[in-house]
Amino acid sequence: MQNELIRKSIHLLTAVLPLIYLFYLDREQMLLLCISLFVLFLLGDILRIYVTHLRQIYEKIFGKLLRTDEKGNKLNGATFLLLGFLVSVILFEKNIAVISMLILALSDSLAAIFGRQFGKNKWRGKTLQGSTAFFITTFLISGFFNDNTGINILGAALITIVELISGKLNDNVTIPVVSGLFFTLAKDYFTG
Repeated sequence: MQNELIRKSIHLLTAVLPLIYLFYLDREQMLLLCISLFVLFLLGDILRIYVTHLRQIYEKIFGKLLRTDEKGNKLNGATFLLLGFLVSVILFEKNIAVISMLILALSDSLAAIFGRQFGKNKWRGKTLQGSTAFFITTFLISGFFNDNTGINILGAALITIVELISGKLNDNVTIPVVSGLFFTLAKDYFTG
């Protein structure tokens, strides 16, 4: 549990990136930041995968924080998270990209923390308690940007289901993409 709390605390801290985007950066600046971070992490993963000595150092330092599917020749979750952020900035207008990124950073982290701490009812490796935390956090985030309660409930429900059934697809990519698509369609439908 302690390793998961450390891992998800780092994940929570990534919420700083969409907040920086919201308040300080324009789209081009955010694209440059996301591309730079993604390339840096991807190169780090590639070096770790193909250079045995670097992998040993990396796993000695971060090994306890890595999940089984991130060890060896697999990309780690941080690389996929940055890819999810990058795709959001590329595909969606600023506010919708920010919503998508915040949902990934906050809702996903709080779901894991609550699920590990209080989870009793499991399905597909997820808990009802974690999914409830994900839904509530997603609803609150979307409510900050959108005053249509029905849309926020529907969006939170849909994105929670996507998080629940992501399976082999990395939810660090599926969550922001589905979030952005939903809120883009909802905005277009209700404003245009």
